[in-house]
Amino acid sequence: MVSDDEYLERIVAGIQTVTTDGADVTWNETLNGRQFDVVVRFTMGTLKYLVLIEVKNRSRKASASDIEAFATKADDHNANKAVFVTAAGFQSGAKDVAYRHGIDLFTVKIDQENVQLAPNASYVTLIKPGINVREPLRAWLSEPHLVALTYKVEIVYENGQVALMPGEQSQATYYGARTKLTDGRSITQILNMNGPQSISVVVAPQRPDTSSAVERSAMNSLGERYPSALCG
Repeated sequence: MVSDDEYLERIVAGIQTVTTDGADVTWNETLNGRQFDVVVRFTMGTLKYLVLIEVKNRSRKASASDIEAFATKADDHNANKAVFVTAAGFQSGAKDVAYRHGIDLFTVKIDQENVQLAPNASYVTLIKPGINVREPLRAWLSEPHLVALTYKVEIVYENGQVALMPGEQSQATYYGARTKLTDGRSITQILNMNGPQSISVVVAPQRPDTSSAVERSAMNSLGERYPSALCG
């Protein structure tokens, strides 16, 4: 049976896998004789980065000594970034120590009361610890359903400007909802109605607010190199 610690560690590893493009994510890795819960490696340009993550699934909040010990452990392995994840939160002293060492802190909350079924799933089974499940799990597949999956969106404005919607899911969702056409509809609404095909629309000449460097970078992102849904 998977322990509570291992369960949270694997969730954190999964989050890193789906949110860090091109990264090599490993769980429960040993480096130079020291164990690390999650290790993330990725390359940006000609530079290689190492991120070490400590995961604690316990009822008490992480203390300053917990952070201090992990900071020393990460420094010994020349980590470019250290991250501490817990299910219970952090004491105020722990936050001060993390700030001093440049360690990012995250708290993961798992909602076990309001479980939502994924759109492509038939059902989900929750097993309480200590219960002996004798009957084998029964599963079946429904008939196939056609779905529309948009990989890339290119927007051509009236004034000739061309912008590519970011390929990363959260950024694409943000800009898709905030980019409005002259009739008031969003890009997301247009794509949901038409699917991955060429769409001819009139787009307001003003681009979404891209005042920050992060948003400007996101709007200029090339996104995924797949067939696009053309808006122009």
